[in-house]
Amino acid sequence: MITAVYIIKNLNTHEFYIGASTDIERRWQSHRTTLRAHTHVNPLLSKSWDAHGEDVFSFEILEIVDEVSNLNFREQSWLDSYGFGENSLCLNIKSAPNQEYELREPNVITKVITSMSISFEAKKSLEALALKEGVTQSAILERMIRKEAKKLKSEKGQAS
Repeated sequence: MITAVYIIKNLNTHEFYIGASTDIERRWQSHRTTLRAHTHVNPLLSKSWDAHGEDVFSFEILEIVDEVSNLNFREQSWLDSYGFGENSLCLNIKSAPNQEYELREPNVITKVITSMSISFEAKKSLEALALKEGVTQSAILERMIRKEAKKLKSEKGQAS
């Protein structure tokens, strides 16, 4: 098993997703399986995969990490070096786990909501809902992403 930080790149659009795992091969297989099944939790990566096809994606190791305890920190370092939160080609929705674990604001919220099948009214009410519930827009959006992933999984199951 290889512990590493990795990048998934769309070779046509130069969009990318950065992740980390203690078992890189298993994690890559999980990405491929859920992307093929249209059940991947990240709607930005899913949308790119669906639009351009599996053949234009590469999976590459950015850094092998010797200490598992440093894995999340190294993932965040790579995200930062690629301009997480600023780079519109970045398909990551969140920072690395156990770091700030924040959704990117504001352009990713817009990209994620746009990629999801929700109404204009729902888009406009995101901020109001967050204020009403006393949570961040990020928390509301994360809930929406999970709901969308379940919806996609359900639709895929009905189509079979």
